[in-house]
Amino acid sequence: MTRASDTAKLLGAGATILDGTTISTADNTTQLTLTSTDADASVGPVMTLKRDSSSPADDDAMGFLKFDGENSASEQISYASINARSADVTDGTEDGKLDVYLMQGGTSLNKLSFNTTETVFNEDSGDVDFRVESNGGTHAFVVEGGTDNVGIMNSNSSTLTAAKFNVELAGVAITGDTDGATMGDTGIVQLYNSNNGTTNSTVMLLGGTSVGVPAQIASGIGFTRENSSDWGTQLRFYTHETDTSDVDALRERMRINSSGVLMLGKTSADATGSKIELASEANNVLAVYMIKKTQVEMTMGFKASTDTNFYMGTGSSNVGTNGVYLSNTATSWTSNSDFRKKKNLVAIENALDKIANCRAMTGHFNHEKDDAKKRPFLIAQDWVTALPEAVDQDTKDDDGNENLGLSYDGTIPLLVACIKELREQNIALTARITTLENA
Repeated sequence: MTRASDTAKLLGAGATILDGTTISTADNTTQLTLTSTDADASVGPVMTLKRDSSSPADDDAMGFLKFDGENSASEQISYASINARSADVTDGTEDGKLDVYLMQGGTSLNKLSFNTTETVFNEDSGDVDFRVESNGGTHAFVVEGGTDNVGIMNSNSSTLTAAKFNVELAGVAITGDTDGATMGDTGIVQLYNSNNGTTNSTVMLLGGTSVGVPAQIASGIGFTRENSSDWGTQLRFYTHETDTSDVDALRERMRINSSGVLMLGKTSADATGSKIELASEANNVLAVYMIKKTQVEMTMGFKASTDTNFYMGTGSSNVGTNGVYLSNTATSWTSNSDFRKKKNLVAIENALDKIANCRAMTGHFNHEKDDAKKRPFLIAQDWVTALPEAVDQDTKDDDGNENLGLSYDGTIPLLVACIKELREQNIALTARITTLENA
């Protein structure tokens, strides 16, 4: 074994250290120093690890730097190492690769890998976190190895939520005008297009299933400058069509323009001063459905372009099946009352007896002033017995108390039945009078 002091005396410029040479020392002083006395400051001392192979090949090991020590069982362990390899040995297109290994849990794992196409941290997928410190934060950027979560943190906190991507914001997000016209740059995330001066320059936030092809099988939000002549901006919302062949069928479904107009199924506003505009593709049904759980409770809207009526109905998934409608020439609502749409029909009998206890009154609602104009009223409680079908007994007031409702239109069938009974009585009386007069 050669001592360090002896080796320093033996080596000169260009000297070769024989295979198996070991430099050892009993203290913590410097074992080997490379010194250059060249006045040229461009290059300092150079140490070269060279693989002199007669048949070089891709992925040949060029050399190792190993940092060894013993474990508790007196075994020699490489606690860290640097490995250089040839990725491509083709003349004129040579590529190299450099890997840094650390011992983790008794296994040497690749922690840092450099090649010509990428730099990879934690190549061997060890349960280890990656973090970048800022001037004021210990976890400015964090990748949690155990949870696969990624975070951008604004403080010294290292706690990430269960979400796969976490953004921690601090500070005031909106400053200036009370309508939010001015936004500060503190505590916001910005997506921007450097070409923002052009018409319809758009930044897209997309979510989809095709890696590397963001426009395929995705949904998205577009942040758009309306045109290059002013500061107007838009929000655009996109979904992918149900299509088994075209993976590029991303379509705009909703837009909010710079004037605050919400457009569904269209991309440009038509009516002056409008705030919501709806359009239907190919002049199909244009409707709003109110859903309670899975049951359609109410619909309103238009049918095909050949039908200009506006419909409102209940309990149907088809516009115009039930309820009332307003035609383009009408001054009042029309009810769907076709005989073919009804079943379990029963005639109302003894109508005069039923209506006898139904009060016809005038008065005020409780919230109205006593000197306000009186209104004509029927009393719902009276109709519970007379014609319960016209009474809505399932409603509640704001205090949760039963609140009876009455369909005034629903009382008409009983009134018609009363008129018919009165007509029959009048016919009978008229006949009787005629008989008496002719006696």
